[in-house]
Amino acid sequence: MDVGVFEQGFIQGNPWFIRATTGTYQVINLPEEFQIEKLKVRFVGVIRKDIIIIPALWPLLEIIEIEKVDSDPVIFRLSEEFKLPVRQSALEPGEEILFTFKTVLSDSRCPIGVICVWQGEAIILVNVKIGSMVK
Repeated sequence: MDVGVFEQGFIQGNPWFIRATTGTYQVINLPEEFQIEKLKVRFVGVIRKDIIIIPALWPLLEIIEIEKVDSDPVIFRLSEEFKLPVRQSALEPGEEILFTFKTVLSDSRCPIGVICVWQGEAIILVNVKIGSMVK
């Protein structure tokens, strides 16, 4: 998993490239909804050495998984409590753990300022990546 920003170049037939934390790549299969200049994304991709584009300024990247990123991940430690908004990520750099709060699936918690017999519960969807999957 890597984080990068898209930029549009002037290479005929393949104008999109991404400047990521691990380098710059020429993207060969960027979905249309991600073709936005300066869009920050988190992605998983494969370097394609079996495809040749002339001129090849950067390694060719085939996107496997991609999502928009609203901000940099929250940095946390396993022994500390932290808040994580929906569609945001939290990174524990020492253990290489990345949590991404995807969505709230259900929420029956008691509203603030209301007296309830039962506090209720919330069910959330969290994506967890560990070790080399984080990078």
